[in-house]
Amino acid sequence: MSVRSNKFPIAVIATLSVAASNARVSAADTTGQDDGLEEITVTARLRTESLQDVPVSVTAFSARQLEDAGVKDYFAFMKAYLPNADLSNSNYAAGYHYANLMVKVLTACKDDLSRENIMRQAASLREVALPLLLPGITVSTDAEDYLPFQQLRLRRFDGKSWVGFGEILDDR
Repeated sequence: MSVRSNKFPIAVIATLSVAASNARVSAADTTGQDDGLEEITVTARLRTESLQDVPVSVTAFSARQLEDAGVKDYFAFMKAYLPNADLSNSNYAAGYHYANLMVKVLTACKDDLSRENIMRQAASLREVALPLLLPGITVSTDAEDYLPFQQLRLRRFDGKSWVGFGEILDDR
């Protein structure tokens, strides 16, 4: 069995998730004001610094994104089980993705939790939606291709926020 490599390497992981990471920011968008660009202050490394000076990928949520049910569930989970976690660390969101995916696989296994059945179910995911993925992005695998994330949506900065454009690109 060969595993096909993905044509969209790291960029897929960086762009497909609504909640790849969360910066502690104050956004004009939450107050309803439209003041254009503003200074974004990040405290992820336990010191205040400008977003431009932070050597990590940071995504700030808009008020609309914070209303998304998947994002609300993620924050509720984090508050309940990891209340002191640094939400700017995108590894938490990735872990949440993979945990939800594992629940889907184990649910599909029903009463047969043998290695063979777990592998069979993991290799037969079809259009599985996960809570933090952008609308239209799903997970699919098969016996010849285990790579779960093979879609992305391009985004560009419009001067205020990141806006998706074009169709979803799919490497399946």
